[in-house]
Amino acid sequence: MSEHRIFVKRIALVAITRFISSFRGLLLLPLLAKTIGATGYGIWSQISVTLGLLSPFIMLNLTASTVRFLAAEKDNKKVAQGIFTVIFTVFFVSMLFAAALFLFSDYFSAILLQEFSASFFIKLSAILLIAEVLNQISLESFRIIGQIKKYSVLTILQTILEIVLVA
Repeated sequence: MSEHRIFVKRIALVAITRFISSFRGLLLLPLLAKTIGATGYGIWSQISVTLGLLSPFIMLNLTASTVRFLAAEKDNKKVAQGIFTVIFTVFFVSMLFAAALFLFSDYFSAILLQEFSASFFIKLSAILLIAEVLNQISLESFRIIGQIKKYSVLTILQTILEIVLVA
């Protein structure tokens, strides 16, 4: 098969995966609202948006640069070294952000959420922040080494598991 056809198939597979993953919010909204109530959903929504906004800053946009530069690299040792460098850098930065969230959780819950009992959820989001950025970096490593099928399957499984665990 020509390289052009493989390239088009990979792009189509990633597009289908992202299309399926985009339904996550549509399915989670009624499930979460029914399960945890309006106040709980509001807290979950703010934490989810905060994690979504902090993730690109924590990852320092290293996922795009690693896909761009390491995908063309032929030496597997250099690719592995680049991926691990990015993972450790992102892990260190996420630990700093998580420590700040954890230490100032009472302050953030009072100012941002206007509810002192939400401090627990902010501490939980600090842990989720680390897991989220490491998850994104790990998934991008499949794109770097050209295993788009595994990337797509894992992304769809992540979406399905999130919906099932909430339900």
